[in-house]
Amino acid sequence: MSTLNILKSKKLDHYNTPLYIWKMLMKFLEFNKETIIYEPFFNDGKSKTYFQKLGYNNIIHENEDFFTSYEKYNLDIVNYID
Repeated sequence: MSTLNILKSKKLDHYNTPLYIWKMLMKFLEFNKETIIYEPFFNDGKSKTYFQKLGYNNIIHENEDFFTSYEKYNLDIVNYID
């Protein structure tokens, strides 16, 4: 698929971090399995599944506005990588 086709197929600039990148990143991030991670960028909703595949089950990943919702959660880390 050419870059031009990719750009035409995306209506918004929402690009999710694929699972293979998360696998590489987790080697450098200081998350333990009990960490409560708030993943505010919902996009297609796959981030929670990716974290679960990596063994992280305390994931907050809802299709809601981060700026009006984050304060209601008890969390350890807000993930700004998307």
